[in-house]
Amino acid sequence: MKIKGIAWAGTKTKIYDETVKFFRNVMDFTIRETGPDLTVFELPNGDLFEVLGPRIAPEMEALTGPKIDFLVEDVFAAVKELEAKGCKIEGPIYKSEIQNWANYYAPDGNMYGITDLSIHPLQKQVLDSVLFYGPHDSNGYLSNWFPASIFLKGKIWPTTEHYYHAQKMAGTEFEEMCRRQGSAREAFEMARRPDVPIRKDWDQVKTDVMREAVNAKFSQNPDLLERLLATGRAEIVEDSPVDFFWGVGSDGSGKNVLGTILMEVREKLRVEK
Repeated sequence: MKIKGIAWAGTKTKIYDETVKFFRNVMDFTIRETGPDLTVFELPNGDLFEVLGPRIAPEMEALTGPKIDFLVEDVFAAVKELEAKGCKIEGPIYKSEIQNWANYYAPDGNMYGITDLSIHPLQKQVLDSVLFYGPHDSNGYLSNWFPASIFLKGKIWPTTEHYYHAQKMAGTEFEEMCRRQGSAREAFEMARRPDVPIRKDWDQVKTDVMREAVNAKFSQNPDLLERLLATGRAEIVEDSPVDFFWGVGSDGSGKNVLGTILMEVREKLRVEK
């Protein structure tokens, strides 16, 4: 577990208004947002300091002083590592739009926390895009053509590409023929044959079919899941020069739907893991 810094600190107080005024007027902290029982100050380096009133954060009820949270890349992985080292996590892993966080007690009896606060500059520094296209590239495991079998509809499919194209012909003899194609390329080419019937609702369901296949690929192949989770919260981009729907196309203006699905599956499986 790599600690990047102290990203958050907070204090819970019964004299909320007076404490907020102190940090605003005396300490000259900049308010990011404020409300009846919570004021968030943002410091110049991106750290957050929060003043909480009596109705906020019941898990901090017993604290006698401020609490700090250390910044990590992945809270879920960090919790597992802490538990493996005998550290007891206090309560659940909490979730919000900008962070996941968890609390624990150290031997000094004080509560500390870990957070993956996404808006912190130290997190943004690692959010470089993860590009992929062909199955033999450095990130080729993200490609639908990568040789990773999945089990769906009671059958084994050699790749997600096989499953995806076969569902264009679902319920016909061609579905099984597509599943038995010798390679992802052959499955791809079969779906373009003029004698192969394509279901009429394909445009409406194709994204859901792709999501189902991608979820199966990474939930059923633990080694690939570890590689996917290792990308953190970086943007995943299918760097296809020809596909403007699943990828970004030749000029980068494409929708990158496959990349978006991979990121959705990554977050879903991260939470479930």
